[in-house]
Amino acid sequence: MLYFYDTGLASWLLGIHSVEQVATHPLRGNLFENMVINEFVKERHNRLQMPNLYYYRDQQQHEVDLLSVADDSTFSAYEIKSGQTYRPEYFDGLRYLKGLFPDTMTSSMVVYDGDQSNPSPTDGLVNYRNIGDLRI
Repeated sequence: MLYFYDTGLASWLLGIHSVEQVATHPLRGNLFENMVINEFVKERHNRLQMPNLYYYRDQQQHEVDLLSVADDSTFSAYEIKSGQTYRPEYFDGLRYLKGLFPDTMTSSMVVYDGDQSNPSPTDGLVNYRNIGDLRI
């Protein structure tokens, strides 16, 4: 995985020059994920913490967009979706990972662009604009 600290530069390199182009671009979701991960990095940096952020994918192609590992080796898992409409399948990867690591995965949350919100530690749902309120 390659992430850009400047999603504006990434957009420019992709030939995206207007807001209208972003809305329909096939890599919109990738840019959104990149932007959200940047916010997680900045949040941890501002609290003087090492990023300890990872991407998970196994041989069966199960994946989770972001794992935030604590000093005690427990972790929180986040799925990042650019959609504005919540879908139950957004939690599939998170639930799979919880089945593999029931004792070390302390929370799971979907970060997306929609209005519904349920910032609970298990199967939480939060708008990306509010991730600064989370304890990452």
